[in-house]
Formats: sequence, structure tokens, C-alpha cells
Amino acid sequence: MHRHSAIRTALYLTALLHVSPAVSQTYPVKSVRIVVPAAPGGGTDVAARALASQLTRTWGRQVVVDNRPSPAANIATEVVAKAPPDGYTLLLTTQALAINPLFKTKLPYDAAKDFVPVGATMRAPLVLLVQPALAVKSVRELVAMAAAQPDKLNYGHSGSGSVDHVCGELFRQTAGIRVRGVPYKGALQPGTPMLFPELQYAFLEVTHAMSHVKAGQARALAVTSVKRYELLPNLPTVQETVPGFEFDGWQALFAPARTSPAVLRRIEAAVAEAMQNKPLAETLSAHGLQPASMPPQEFQTFLRLESARWAKLVREANVRIE
Repeated sequence: MHRHSAIRTALYLTALLHVSPAVSQTYPVKSVRIVVPAAPGGGTDVAARALASQLTRTWGRQVVVDNRPSPAANIATEVVAKAPPDGYTLLLTTQALAINPLFKTKLPYDAAKDFVPVGATMRAPLVLLVQPALAVKSVRELVAMAAAQPDKLNYGHSGSGSVDHVCGELFRQTAGIRVRGVPYKGALQPGTPMLFPELQYAFLEVTHAMSHVKAGQARALAVTSVKRYELLPNLPTVQETVPGFEFDGWQALFAPARTSPAVLRRIEAAVAEAMQNKPLAETLSAHGLQPASMPPQEFQTFLRLESARWAKLVREANVRIE
């Protein structure tokens, strides 16, 4: 996801702010709900709460965060897909929206038809963590250990078809190693034990990952982005050791399809303005997230390309999720 120039962002924001007075007066007339597919404390939750706080100040109406954690983000996504298209129920989600349809043919929503993006895009890679007791200090050493002990190493994930599960499977295939994916026992919370005795490594989103590193519960080896991540410059990328491996992470805000264009413009304007807010950007950065604003129409194109890219990666890596 590419950064836009300051001039381009300013022009986009200026255009959005020219919303008709009638729309400004009629929306929102009550509280707005942002549904997130994660438990409190994670990166998506942090982003949602920072955005909700700024939107509350902008609109003078309460914007609340509704946490609906589940593997593969399906509960939160279904809630918003079936919500009235009036702008009062929004979804802040991740690349799971593009990935899930690749593995599940009977989803309770249509990712391509049931949502429209309204902005608030942020990006952050996943982080490859290992148990502190594991005798590896690099991706190369982890791959070598897995190769020397086929089917002996396990990686943790939050559920079948989840983002971190797919990431783990892509790593397994791209690195050419034989390992097993094991779901975590119970809900994964920041700062709580994550790498149980039977789990040697995992891929976690930045906020969760760094909380485990700071607590001494894990060692960070690398990030999954194609280039080194600006907020963690000392961590190499997985790709530096495993050519061809890439797993970019992003977050974006969506509304139900068929939401009034006037209401969408109102939300887009407020979100674009919020993303220029320095305290919001500082909050995101403190949790490893980078604002990466993108106009909704451009993001719609990005989402189509992202879905196609994931389909190609999954097909070429022969990833199968049970």
C-alpha cells in the first residue's frame, strides 16, 4: 500500500469537506458503532479506538467500538454485512476480508458485494516470533532447525483460515519445511502467555508481538513485509532469508453496501480529516501501526488487486486450510 503525497491528500480532503449542509446536519444523529474482529488491546482494536475518539470529537456524537473476536474475522464481518446500510454500523478489518473467500465457499457474506470502503487505511506487517528458549536467533536458523527435524516444530495460530494461519502456511510452503500449525488454547490477549510448550514460533500482528517481546515471552526474528518496516528498522524481513515470501498487512474501514452516497461522503470526509490528526498518528505509531490514507475509490481498486494477488500466492504455494 503506497503513501500518497501531502499535496494529493490535502486536495482529496478539501474535496471531501465540501459535503452539502443538509448531509452535515442529518448525519450522524445518534451514536455510531465500529465493529472490529479482534479482542481489546490488539492492533485493530487500538486503531479503531483511536479513530473512534477522533470521530467523536469531530461529530459531537459518540462513536463506540464493538469487539467481536473470532477466527478469520467472520463474526464481525457478518454483523456489518447484515446491518442496515445507514452509516451507523461500520467495520474496521484487515486483509482477512480479501483472504477468507479463498478458503471458505459458504461465508455468510459476500466480501466483494456487501461492503464499500470508506477510508482509514493503516498498514503493519506481522512479526515472526520464537520461544525464548528455542536455540535460534535468525530466520535462517529457524528454517535450518525445521529442515533438520521434519514435523517436529509447531507454529501457533488463532484459528483455521485466520490471517496468521495463512501466513504460517505460506511460510511453510515458501521455505520448503515440514511443520504443523496448532491453534492457540483460548483467546490470545496482549501480554498473556502465547508460545506454549508445544509451540515453537508464531506470526503475530505488531501490537501483540511487541507486547510479548517486552514481557520476555518471545524473541522477534523478522517482519513479513517485502521491505523492512520503518517502525522496527532493526528487524530483517523474512524475505531476506526466504526469497519469494511476502505477507503485507493492512487495515481499512468499511460500510455496508448500499449506504447512501451522501452519508459515505460524510464519513469519508471525517475519516480523511482524522487521519491527518497528529495525536492519532502518534497513537498508531506507538502501537506499530502506520497511517496510509487512500481515497475509497482507489482503495477499491487496491482491494481487487490484493484479492487477485492473494489468490495467486495461495495457488502457487499450494496452501490448503482444513
